[in-house]
Amino acid sequence: MKQITVEQVRRLHARLIDRFGGARGLRDPGALEASLARPFAEFGGYEGFPSVPEKAAALLHGIVTAHAFVDGNERVGLAATLVWLELNGHGFALDAEQRYQLTMRVADGSLGMSALTDLLSDVID
Repeated sequence: MKQITVEQVRRLHARLIDRFGGARGLRDPGALEASLARPFAEFGGYEGFPSVPEKAAALLHGIVTAHAFVDGNERVGLAATLVWLELNGHGFALDAEQRYQLTMRVADGSLGMSALTDLLSDVID
């Protein structure tokens, strides 16, 4: 399974800031690296997030909640997740407003990992 890289996410963040506004800058490089590694973590040969929806949930939740960037963590979290899904041949069946609401619920803590994974299982093809 293909992974999205730190450099890809940094470029994506820069494009999003240019388009929608906000402050540039990576506040915590380690938090970004950890967020991108999280979906692929293994322990004793077992994957923590074995399915595509679980990996997507871990990626989105990780980037949004780690606050690695000075600004735009929600935007880049969603965008990076969509890019990762596309890189791996998957679509995402939510419209722009639904995507926004989903991401805001992750950001405010009202949508945890289990519920997020369940929701993504229904909308990732």
